[in-house]
Amino acid sequence: MSISELKENLHSLVNDVNDPGMLEFVYKIFNVLKQQTIVADNYWNVISELQRAEILQSFEESEDNANLDEHETVMAKYKNVN
Repeated sequence: MSISELKENLHSLVNDVNDPGMLEFVYKIFNVLKQQTIVADNYWNVISELQRAEILQSFEESEDNANLDEHETVMAKYKNVN
């Protein structure tokens, strides 16, 4: 589905709702998501090129399950780290 189709479908859904509580709830969700996107975008722009490269490398390495640790292993490792 294209962006324009998604927007059209969302507009249609919103137009069909007459419950002010539901509309306010959806409005708040969109605002939170928008703010999180802004924070994430700003974060990426303020970290160094080296930090960006390391994040991207970590992401690529995580594609191979051999590079991953079990949740319990990681939790045990950092349980007593302050």
